[in-house]
Amino acid sequence: MSAFDDIVYRTDDITRWGAGIGFDLPAEYIDNNFWLLDQRVADIENNPRLPLEIGAFTIDPITGRMTITLSDGYTSFGPFTIPVAAFRFTGEFQALFPYRTNDLVTNNENLYLVLHPFTSGATFEFGADIDGPFYALIMPSPRLFDIGFFYPGRPGYGVEIDEFTYAPNAMFSYRSVRDFYLPALLDGSLCGLRTAPAEDMVFIMFKNETFIGTIDFTAGLVDGVFTLAASVQFEAGDVFRVLRDSFIDLDARDLTLTVKATLGTI
Repeated sequence: MSAFDDIVYRTDDITRWGAGIGFDLPAEYIDNNFWLLDQRVADIENNPRLPLEIGAFTIDPITGRMTITLSDGYTSFGPFTIPVAAFRFTGEFQALFPYRTNDLVTNNENLYLVLHPFTSGATFEFGADIDGPFYALIMPSPRLFDIGFFYPGRPGYGVEIDEFTYAPNAMFSYRSVRDFYLPALLDGSLCGLRTAPAEDMVFIMFKNETFIGTIDFTAGLVDGVFTLAASVQFEAGDVFRVLRDSFIDLDARDLTLTVKATLGTI
């Protein structure tokens, strides 16, 4: 008996393998069947068929629909409609305004995303209703900023004494263009001298013409101490001033001040 090029079956099955030989398979036939199957399995193992991969994404410029083409160059899926979020910038918060999903709104220089339709109240509320929170904060504004100045040489030298007001004239003034406040105790603020004073020194802080606190230096020490009992609110146009001491210390040199302020309102 000779080897066969294909598997040999005993019975007939026209819908599947066709005609069989009509009798029990001799050992040579059986071994040949096993050998053919083994060769096919080995061929699969040695030459695995690689799956198709994504070859390209294309988007129709007119319809905006996307088609995915596989690496064989012709198998494709789609076209698919691409979901697009419709954002609307509504600017600063508006009272009694019909906001809708994905509106962008600002308040106190923060940027918020509206999460579901609602009509706003009289004031901005970062709250919720039965449908959930009104907003999600997506971009907070920088809240802290520094107000600083440097006075070279003897602090206050060359600044005249104003005999008609409560205190001497200012060594430094800062006029605000927006709302901010100085926190109580001025935590995080710094004031220092390059050379320590021979006597105690006091620099007075004003909001416009109103006394708000002091910066105190002890004789022989270069670090100043802030005294600000309560937070002080400044609005656009208000002036923060630091006034010279009533006398010029002969030893003190190079005053440096950095005040940590906070945007917004108390």
